[in-house]
Amino acid sequence: MAKFKLIDYFDVWYEGNDGDHPQEDDAGWQVNNLCTAIEEIEAPEDMGSEEIIDLLKKEGYLLPSVEYSDIDVWNEGGGFIELCMAKNGCPMGRLELIQD
Repeated sequence: MAKFKLIDYFDVWYEGNDGDHPQEDDAGWQVNNLCTAIEEIEAPEDMGSEEIIDLLKKEGYLLPSVEYSDIDVWNEGGGFIELCMAKNGCPMGRLELIQD
C-alpha cells in the first residue's frame, strides 16, 4: 500500500479569452489557492480512475452521488493524480504520493 495526501483546489478561476485578443493562447484554469484536505490516505499506487473516485467517496471528499463520468482522473505517474470536473475541465485537486 502507498500513502497519499489529498490537496484541494478551493479557489479556481477560469481565465478566458475576452474576444479582444483571439490570438492569445493563455486561456485556461488558474488555481489561486489550495490546501491539504486529508493528510494521509492509504491506497494501492496503481489504482484506476474508478477506484480513485470510490476511494475519495469513502474518504468523504466526493459526495456519494458523484458518477464516474463526472470526474476526469489524470494518473500519468510521477507521484501526482490530478482530478478535474469532466463537464468543463475545472481542476478540483490532486492526490500526492508521500510514501510507496
